[in-house]
Amino acid sequence: MAFLYSFVSSINESFKGLVALSSIMAIGYLPWIFTNFQTVTYLDFALLDIAILVAVYVTQRYFIKEKTTAYVYLIIGLSVNTFLALCMYLDTNILYNYTYWWFWRFYSSAVMLSV
Repeated sequence: MAFLYSFVSSINESFKGLVALSSIMAIGYLPWIFTNFQTVTYLDFALLDIAILVAVYVTQRYFIKEKTTAYVYLIIGLSVNTFLALCMYLDTNILYNYTYWWFWRFYSSAVMLSV
């Protein structure tokens, strides 16, 4: 939705940075539509977020060159999301903790707020 909004609202403008950033997010999360979520680990989520972070950074640094609020939001949101996914991976796949505790609720809430 962010991509479509930024695309439509920037038709008559010369600055297309927001369209580029929102298209990276849309394309980055598109493969998850076709994913079997019973085989995906939190490490997969973290690696995807890292790849999107790199793509956003490279696009911002070499093509857009003008810092926007959207760029800062994406960097902070994806960094928090990556950190939380790595913590959940550590908790479930390395420490083998499968009993519900407060961090799982925190993870669910923070991920919904950050992205």
